[in-house]
Amino acid sequence: GIRVYCLSRGLGDGYTRQVHDRRPSAPELSGTQSRRETTVNLRGNATSQNAKTSKRNSFFFTGPDMLPAIIRNLERVERTINGWAYQVDHRDVIAEIVLRVARYGVVCRLILDKDNFYSSSCSRQAAGVNELFRAGCLIRIRKPPGGMYSCVHVKCLIFDERVMTSGSLNLTHNGLQNNKEHLYLLSEPELIEDVMADFEKEWVFAEEVGEKEISIMLAKDGSRKEERQN
Repeated sequence: GIRVYCLSRGLGDGYTRQVHDRRPSAPELSGTQSRRETTVNLRGNATSQNAKTSKRNSFFFTGPDMLPAIIRNLERVERTINGWAYQVDHRDVIAEIVLRVARYGVVCRLILDKDNFYSSSCSRQAAGVNELFRAGCLIRIRKPPGGMYSCVHVKCLIFDERVMTSGSLNLTHNGLQNNKEHLYLLSEPELIEDVMADFEKEWVFAEEVGEKEISIMLAKDGSRKEERQN
């Protein structure tokens, strides 16, 4: 049969994943017989839907499940979005952050990799970062002092200092649509506190992005696109 995954609100801060086993060859059934819903744990074992999920504070997503998990958390933000990004250009993610900041007054602080900020391989990143900046996002860039090839390689968003996503995923069209990536949704309070402490420390050392930096970024992006066309 075909297995379809969807997200539903759990008893705690996170989400449960429900599995709907649908068999096209069988006739459609009514009521509760039309599908079997079970909660899937981290090892992929099916457990009773009556099992307690309130204590669970970590969830795993991959493939097409990742974008809905990110968007749903952005939609529920009330106060703050903090995070790091190595690359970011996905239109749906950027549009949702812009909406939260511009319409609902959410404070967004992002630390981006400095080299990728000025010379991203993603053709849509410069325009997306400019859009975030114009909406009111506070953006800083950072190059760790570790060496010539050091970078900010963290991929993490923290929502209201309560829930965070992290993993291998860059917030790009390629990462969310083509690559094999992992995304983790975490809500352990002590973990969030530690990650926020690291963010605040890095925020102090990161360079503030203003009109000058945005102009340089856009100019470099335009030059690279002209070179590709010639």
